[in-house]
Amino acid sequence: MQPTLTKTNGPDEEHVPFLGDGDAGASGKRSSRDERVNVSIRSSRWLPRLARNVSDVKRIRSRKAAVVLAVGAAILLVSFAVLGIRWHACMTSPQSTHGESGQLGHDSSSDIGNRPANGRRRPRRRFTLSDHTFLHMAWGGPDGPAVVSNIQCQQVEPLVPSSGPDLELVYSTHYDHSNTDATSDMAENLAGMVRINTEAFDDTNSPPPSEPEDDDPRRLGLYALREYLAATWPTLHEKLPLEIINRYSLLYTWEGSDPSLKPLMLAAHLDTVPVPVETLDRWTYPPFSGVIANGRVWGRGSVDCKSQVTALMDSVDTLASSDFEPRRTVILAFGHDEEISGSHGAAVIARHLESKYGRSSIELILDEGSGVVESNGYYFVNPVVSDLDWCSGNLTDLPEHMGIKKLARVIIGREEHPFAPTPGLNKEMEPILVDTLHCAAEYHSLDPSPVPFPTSAAFRVFAGTARHTLARPTEPFYVVPYRSTGNNSSKHYHGLSANVLRFSPVRNDRDFRGVHLVNENADVLDLLPAAGFFFTLIRNMDELAP
Repeated sequence: MQPTLTKTNGPDEEHVPFLGDGDAGASGKRSSRDERVNVSIRSSRWLPRLARNVSDVKRIRSRKAAVVLAVGAAILLVSFAVLGIRWHACMTSPQSTHGESGQLGHDSSSDIGNRPANGRRRPRRRFTLSDHTFLHMAWGGPDGPAVVSNIQCQQVEPLVPSSGPDLELVYSTHYDHSNTDATSDMAENLAGMVRINTEAFDDTNSPPPSEPEDDDPRRLGLYALREYLAATWPTLHEKLPLEIINRYSLLYTWEGSDPSLKPLMLAAHLDTVPVPVETLDRWTYPPFSGVIANGRVWGRGSVDCKSQVTALMDSVDTLASSDFEPRRTVILAFGHDEEISGSHGAAVIARHLESKYGRSSIELILDEGSGVVESNGYYFVNPVVSDLDWCSGNLTDLPEHMGIKKLARVIIGREEHPFAPTPGLNKEMEPILVDTLHCAAEYHSLDPSPVPFPTSAAFRVFAGTARHTLARPTEPFYVVPYRSTGNNSSKHYHGLSANVLRFSPVRNDRDFRGVHLVNENADVLDLLPAAGFFFTLIRNMDELAP
């Protein structure tokens, strides 16, 4: 007999068959009353059980969420504690004055504590050599000067050569901004170089043919440029022997009187990136016209890197014309294929110098690189002291496993397998792009460049020279090492010196915006200071003891 129940399905409820109680009868049919009773019995059994299951699931999920939140909170607390400790150490650093230690601090001579002309206070900053980017800026309150912590970013005094008062007079007059004749001459010298087309193409990345007459016509500009240099700076060519390396690259050597002093090597390159034909109508002036207009020299190579060649040639020619005789050998190295990897220019120069002087035989190598950077009223010389070459590549240089391909592999791997380790990623490899993008792939990385320690004698001479020649009287001006995400042909020189710096003594905000782009142009006001920097660096390095 069926039990009497009062709960039944409502008129809109689905009648779910009940299996297991009673018999449906011979006809296999149930009465509507039986169906209501059966559904009611089933409902009375599974509804409470379902409610209990839902409650259990909610409790489990709540517990998991609580665990995740607790772990996250703990990580945040630890992170803030570490940051607090580092910030406290920065703000309480005992070295906060500009004294014998060379630390940057509150000395009025550095002008760091003065307000800019607009009257607003500058933010407090800390400049350090961090584990990841080498240059790390930590912001503080709005009412204090910058603080540089111990030994991480030492600032040396401006370095003036102690000998040769006549040469200092040459420097102060010839390389003064008011010397409009010298400025005009340098602008015209640079314009003449720009008018000589020395484009480098991917398919010219090859050794020279055995016979000059079989040479690629696109390389003929390199011959013309060599003749132009000899005609423009005759005194230099009289005193410095020229070696032609691999037919196109140039190596000048000014032999010093003291063989115990390691040479100083100053480098640049003669080639430029190509000008795509489809961009010709977008140039204000034709790319190889070398027009001087609006205080600028216009054309391909005016910044990268013929302006550096012009400054180097002018400085050495001026020294040679002033009867300067170096104690330390000075080498000028001009490769012809930097834009396509330097494998037939700088690489061959490096092998030649290593066979002549030996490994680690050069005191300082200075190649093109970053310049003077302005940020919120502060000015920084950012010499590139090392690179993350495994994370980038010159887009005109396409080796089998170049950095851009590695980066693409990482991005694809993260997209397809977000929780899996990236092949090739290891703790020793450094992150880029403010520690958010880790770059690696299944292939081994290129060898990174050596890192010259910022307190080495050669680096301090470089820094002191920059502060003497490039800083203006009212500028808060600092030398801060920098790590680049790319490299140039200086990578071939790593075996020659532990001190390989990449720096171009020009103002980045005025010049570097046009590099490799339409309407590349150089500010003529940067040319004299750049030559004055090299003029002084050669003399300061000449006084550096072995």
